Amino acid sequence: MKGNLIIYTSGDPSLESRFVSSKSFIRDLKSKLLELNINSITGKIKIYPDFDNYQVNNQWLWSDLGNYYGSGYSSHSFKDNYVEVSFNSGNEIGSSTKVVKIDPMADSFFLENSVLVGKSNKDLSYAFGAPMQKNRTLIGTIPRNKKNYVVKISMHDPKIFLKYAVEKVCFELGIIIDNNNSTKINKHLKLDTLLVYNSPSLMELVKCVNFKSNNNFAEHLLIKSISLNHRDIDINNAAEYLQLFWEDKLSLKEMIFKDGCGLSRLNLCSANAFNDLLLYELERKISDGVESFLKSLPISGKTGTLKYFGDESVFQEKFIGKSGSMGGVRCYSGYLSKNSQYYPFTIMVNNFISNDYLIRKRIEELVVNIYNNI
Repeated sequence: MKGNLIIYTSGDPSLESRFVSSKSFIRDLKSKLLELNINSITGKIKIYPDFDNYQVNNQWLWSDLGNYYGSGYSSHSFKDNYVEVSFNSGNEIGSSTKVVKIDPMADSFFLENSVLVGKSNKDLSYAFGAPMQKNRTLIGTIPRNKKNYVVKISMHDPKIFLKYAVEKVCFELGIIIDNNNSTKINKHLKLDTLLVYNSPSLMELVKCVNFKSNNNFAEHLLIKSISLNHRDIDINNAAEYLQLFWEDKLSLKEMIFKDGCGLSRLNLCSANAFNDLLLYELERKISDGVESFLKSLPISGKTGTLKYFGDESVFQEKFIGKSGSMGGVRCYSGYLSKNSQYYPFTIMVNNFISNDYLIRKRIEELVVNIYNNI
């Protein structure tokens, strides 16, 4: 290959995602290079656009940024913008742990492991670090006597990990990369397109947001939708346009958006506002026959984050909706389905100090009572 191997990205959040097993950019690229029998590249591997725009919302907590659910937006998103760190732990409480694997890996990514063996059988480890900051400090505890125990932390720069993965493919195929800066290319010649890789459908991406509570996909979809009409958009002001859209559409005044996924604790919304949104989508389904929104939602006792909510109860598979939770917060919003009718339902419990499992059970009891009285 004469010249550079250029990978041009456009912000697809599902590029090599763990949530999209049916597609793989790296696999397709490897097959194409094999098919063309390329054994050397005279130039470099370059990732375009040439700038790094990896960013997180400035309203997110510092303690969230280093963890997988706090990974940000990038036009070069790769493998969900998080890294899986595998630990081995011993039997003694308070003893140190050992990092045995980092996937994916890049030479410029450094981990400082201060994770200890804890009493709890839960993952109580945390990573600290921000975008473009090469170091990640890992603290907290993991359960004892574990082998290859996986903890997920955010990448510092997805573009570097993407480039590293492409270079690894070339290495595995025995392709020599000259990295020659002096390679002269005739600018009048049209560049060859080796591969065009398409993301899954928008419906599949939205379904992943709702079924898996995928923060990263949500932020990317928000920025993509807003950037269609506003070029100079960033992760910090995109939510303002989302709020203006719903204020104009439904005159909603009881919503304050600070991000696309709900990770910021400065997001505010009333249960009435959620029900207004649900009614709007229900009326759209009735008038236009559009069911895409309903199909994007998990079903109680069956799928997604609602898989265990309401199982073996009267409303098993009768609640279609979305759960939302973080420390001291548990919410459910969606439709109760009975006698071929849909009934919007929203409940929010904030700032509780009791056991989260107990709160969920109390909410289930409330939903059973409401369902029986519809």
